[in-house]
Amino acid sequence: MTQIEVCPIAGGGPEDILVLPNGDVITGTIDGRLQKIRADFSGGDTVAQMDQRALGMDVLPDGRVVFCDPTDGVFAVDLESGQVRALATQYNGVALGLCNNPSVAADGTVYFSVSSTRNNVFEAIKDVVEAIPTGALYRVGADGVVEKLLGDLLFANGVTVAPDQQSVLVAETGRAKITRVWIDGPKSGTAEVFAQDMAGTPDNLALSDDGSLLVAWVQPYGKKMKDIMALPQWMRWLIVRLPKFVQPKPDDRFMMARYGFDGVLLGSIDLEGAGFHFVTGGRQVGDWVYVGSVEEDAIARFPYAALEG
Repeated sequence: MTQIEVCPIAGGGPEDILVLPNGDVITGTIDGRLQKIRADFSGGDTVAQMDQRALGMDVLPDGRVVFCDPTDGVFAVDLESGQVRALATQYNGVALGLCNNPSVAADGTVYFSVSSTRNNVFEAIKDVVEAIPTGALYRVGADGVVEKLLGDLLFANGVTVAPDQQSVLVAETGRAKITRVWIDGPKSGTAEVFAQDMAGTPDNLALSDDGSLLVAWVQPYGKKMKDIMALPQWMRWLIVRLPKFVQPKPDDRFMMARYGFDGVLLGSIDLEGAGFHFVTGGRQVGDWVYVGSVEEDAIARFPYAALEG
């Protein structure tokens, strides 16, 4: 069985993992902290305390950490000074909504997802179960202009700029699908399916050291999910408004996958009862993959070799 190591941290809900250029590993928690994980995997030390919450994260060319706050927009924080600056909060004069995950291109352009304009991060399941797509993929450049690249996404989530800078991938959790949006070259301005009907519902995306794509699968996209989605609209509306204790519970599954940039699945991991579940983001760190979860008060890691097929 694949080795899973768990590191408890304070703050709750470490959604994403980020590897800084110097090799430090950081994560953001519900209480607004960015925490650096100690090398012995024994816990985290606070490197910044913010008023915002960092969901997905990436690094700007100048070294600042760019992150999505689910209520306010896209921000950048200087880890040395702690200064936070807003990069994008509105589109056409309207608040963006539930911002989720950013990815920085080589020229500093920030591509990011908005998962929902209807519900907040704590009620996000409503968008998925009711199948009402209000998510979108955006970008913001150094001039501060926000552009919408693709809409009608059912809970847009992870975003990653391809290694060749020709395209951007965006995950749709609600459709178990990843779409490739071309931003340069002969296909610029078009979109196509990268992967669909995956075994798991995708959350954050990231590049591995060899340039392949790491996909956090939060839950299985199997019979239980498909049966719920096949119910009449009124029944799905009712399910997500039932008291929490009677709503369907997340499966106790630890899931992640690795894809080539041709859309071919290269390897995956799917474990039950691993002591960590609902994987929402991950990054390769040498021989390991570090992962986060909004359902856990910890981060975890497992050998990268488990994803090599």
